[in-house]
Amino acid sequence: MEPLPVIGDLAISLGCGAVIGFERGWYQRDQAEGTRPAGIRTFSLIGLIGGIAGLAGGSAGSPWPLAAAVIAVVVLLGLGYWRAATHDNDLSLTTVIAGVLTVLLGGIASMGHALPAAMAAVVATAILSAKPVTHRLLRRVEAVEVAAALRLLLISVVILPVLPNEGYGPYQALNPFELWLMVVAIAGLSFLGYVAIRLGDSGRGVLFAGVFGGLVSSTATTLALSRMAGRQATLGPAAAAGAVAAWVIMCGRIALVAYVLAPAIGLAVLPSMAAMALVGIALTFWFLRLRGGAEAVPPQPPGNPFELISALRFAALLAAIMLGSHWVQAQFGNAGLELLAVISGLADVDAITLSVAGGKVGAGVGADEAAKVILIAAVTNTLVKAGLGTYAGGRAVATRLIPTAVVMSAAGAALVLL
Repeated sequence: MEPLPVIGDLAISLGCGAVIGFERGWYQRDQAEGTRPAGIRTFSLIGLIGGIAGLAGGSAGSPWPLAAAVIAVVVLLGLGYWRAATHDNDLSLTTVIAGVLTVLLGGIASMGHALPAAMAAVVATAILSAKPVTHRLLRRVEAVEVAAALRLLLISVVILPVLPNEGYGPYQALNPFELWLMVVAIAGLSFLGYVAIRLGDSGRGVLFAGVFGGLVSSTATTLALSRMAGRQATLGPAAAAGAVAAWVIMCGRIALVAYVLAPAIGLAVLPSMAAMALVGIALTFWFLRLRGGAEAVPPQPPGNPFELISALRFAALLAAIMLGSHWVQAQFGNAGLELLAVISGLADVDAITLSVAGGKVGAGVGADEAAKVILIAAVTNTLVKAGLGTYAGGRAVATRLIPTAVVMSAAGAALVLL
């Protein structure tokens, strides 16, 4: 056995313990010396013990030296835990678990896996140091949000992998795996937007609500803010700014989704979406200037961050769009897709975007024609949202949302016609 590699491995074993021990020592720095169960010196020695045990086990071809080292560390740190639990009512097992991890990392570092051991030590230290952040987060999380996160994990980690990845039904248009993958993507994006609103600074007001609400649902955001303006007319400019900000996010989301699924279509639809977004951005800041600031309306997340029934409805809508588009193509050719885009845009723009950009409909349609279909759906959806906002908020927002929707639509259509 060459001495230099051995010394290097033992140094990494020692370093793994030192990194973790530094965090543990810093966390317990306010305790009197001699009352801390383990700190930087102890953990450094634990890492070195693991390294020596790993070398001994590797030379003998036996796992028992490392197992004995783990048992010894558990016993010694367990005694320290028992003392702390008895005298200080400290029931945390974190230091004991960190000690077991340290001796194992020291062992694998000396057994030819030095880089993974070092990486794991850094990650473990980052996790240990995140206690204040995680505890603050846990205090802010509500039961409905925990349930929502579990539902999202259920549909993505449990259900998605077992779905068949092949076409079914008329025209072989329905692929369960791909349909559900799109549901997971939309649900995940919605949950991200909800979390952003919940954890954000409410002082940022309506602009924050519009931007992150657009990730959840630009339609829902428009309705919510318009209702506020309907109850208090002076909020009209601010509510309109938030709604238009959500529309801008919708434009960016359309371009991003299209590019991820089909780069050629994404690039084709980008100019029209960019034109709509630029108009929306300019008018958003104009409305905020009229209001005098964005602090008037604190952002409010939707009542529920994730409903499984909503995901199922989206899947049903997406399936209907795919079946309908294949039927329209069979009856009228690709020209019928424009009519389908109008019908789809009345309710949702994501379904037709995912269908066209994902290649599920419009076989043989070029990138420019596909971009035109997506634009038609986006324009229809924008005009519908302006109408819904007018219905919910009345004149306070109508004088701003309707002209904005018309100008944004015209800007996007002009680039397509050119």
